[in-house]
Amino acid sequence: MVRLLIDVPLIAFALYIDQAWFLTGFHPVSSLLTAIAFLALLVRRRWPITVLILNAGQLIALGGWDLGSGLLIALHAVARHRDRRTSITAALACAVPVAVSDVASDGPDLIGSAMFAGLATAAWTLGYWMRRAAQEQQAAKAAQRARRAERSRLAQDLHGIITHSVEVMQRRAAEARAALTTDPDRAAQALEAVQDAGTRSMAELRRMLTVMRLVTDDEPAADPARRAARQLLVDGTLITVAFAVDWYVWLPEDFTYVHAGVLLTLLLGRRWPLPVLLIHVVYLIELTKAQPYSDYIVGPLIALHAVARGYDRRVSIVPACTTGAAYAYAAILATKLQNYGEPARPVEMVLLGTPYALLAIPPWLLGYSMHRTAEGRAAARAAEQERRAERLQLARELHDIVSHTVTMMLLQAAGARSVLTRNPARAQEALDAIREAGDRSMTELARLLTLLTPATDAAPAEHPGLDGLDDLLARMRTTGLTVTAGYTGTPADLDPSVDLTAYRVIQEALTNSTKYAGPGSTALLHLTWTATDLDIEVTDRRAGKRTTVPSTGHGLVGLGERVTAIGGTFQAGPGTDGFRVTAKLPLAPVIAWSPEADRSSA
Repeated sequence: MVRLLIDVPLIAFALYIDQAWFLTGFHPVSSLLTAIAFLALLVRRRWPITVLILNAGQLIALGGWDLGSGLLIALHAVARHRDRRTSITAALACAVPVAVSDVASDGPDLIGSAMFAGLATAAWTLGYWMRRAAQEQQAAKAAQRARRAERSRLAQDLHGIITHSVEVMQRRAAEARAALTTDPDRAAQALEAVQDAGTRSMAELRRMLTVMRLVTDDEPAADPARRAARQLLVDGTLITVAFAVDWYVWLPEDFTYVHAGVLLTLLLGRRWPLPVLLIHVVYLIELTKAQPYSDYIVGPLIALHAVARGYDRRVSIVPACTTGAAYAYAAILATKLQNYGEPARPVEMVLLGTPYALLAIPPWLLGYSMHRTAEGRAAARAAEQERRAERLQLARELHDIVSHTVTMMLLQAAGARSVLTRNPARAQEALDAIREAGDRSMTELARLLTLLTPATDAAPAEHPGLDGLDDLLARMRTTGLTVTAGYTGTPADLDPSVDLTAYRVIQEALTNSTKYAGPGSTALLHLTWTATDLDIEVTDRRAGKRTTVPSTGHGLVGLGERVTAIGGTFQAGPGTDGFRVTAKLPLAPVIAWSPEADRSSA
């Protein structure tokens, strides 16, 4: 229904223009052909090529052309609904009526041919950019849907894989605990199976993290100098063509330099489109008063296109209406001055001003379509960047959750095997620790899954923070690592993102100490609170033989990314007798963040 409300006035106006130009008088055959061709425009969106052929055939049957509004509308439909190659072929085919006209007349009409070529180019360009705008908007929506689908799929797949590995380790640990006193050999085999499952889990995690961090490079940014040169070439060509047309058609010699100066302001239209449009609208009115026979049209249209391309529709629609009103007023004013001040009747004013007012629609539509194209492209690029960020965020979270848990379980399994026969009570404690670590891992994975695929009525997922630091240190001490914690300054409230980052830094640093420092090693944790920052330092001192717990190889990389994302600094490297990790975190992140925000962008 909406399309019909648009099409009927458009087709009626096109028919009125053609009748006014060359289809004067009533001729049964020509009237029938014209009616068929113009009525076919109602179905141009579905069969654009057929409608184009009908309108071209109608002009050829009439012995040529003069304006061909129906053919221009059909060409626009072809460019709007067909691919570029097909629409370019259709545009070239529009030259056939021109050739027929030249053959039927005494000689080629260069001015008329040039005018029709310009109108056909404008119709094709408008249709092409409207198609591009629709395609880019669809691509942006598809990118958003793909991002959400990938986030959900990755979370569910990874949750399933890691959950299976942890459940196997828990089940084997339970078997070992049940057989601890009755069948030590079976318990030893079960603990060996725990270690094998943990090793495989770490290898699988390393592979998945590597794949998730494979991020294609962004498209190379356009060279600003080349882009400026290209824009200058396009703008200069338009200005030259506009000046040449005006000079050939109506421009008097005493207005040449002023007119050239006004047209040169179009070079500034990309940077200051609204002021440039105002200059050309005012010049249009003043020029009409001074030169009633002037026909200044092109300049304001170019300026209006720049406004529509550079601003949102709600902003550009007002300048478009103003420009259309200025054209109508200039046409009525010129007619009044040409008639020596005699005012036109209201009906004549409407019939005279309406066609000129409608001149503002095509450049506005073209600029608006190009604006939508740029918006769609930017939205698709933003969706791709969000997808990459979410993959990295998921990789960091997954590493922090699973690597810590599996490391703890492997260390406890190794400790249980070493004291299986000598100290069954100690082995039983280690097996209980494996079960508890698995339970915590399940809770963390469930939280991550809820975070990435939230239900609409689900409560916000809770993140670990420094409130859980004592529990973390207690778990680390069960692995045989001696941890000493110290504090300087007065603790302050942390933003949730900083709180989570601080927890993850300490967790990863101490987990690395359990992996590499060896049994009986010590670790020193020191937190320094200032008015603006929280400084974290974790150092360890190696003792004994280094353990052989597998690693993903992504822990420190993820920590660096996590700290940098909130505006902090991170360093990790060899210390005096071991390894040293430091991080400086702002109390509030440089970029505001909340746990709920991770659901839409990570």
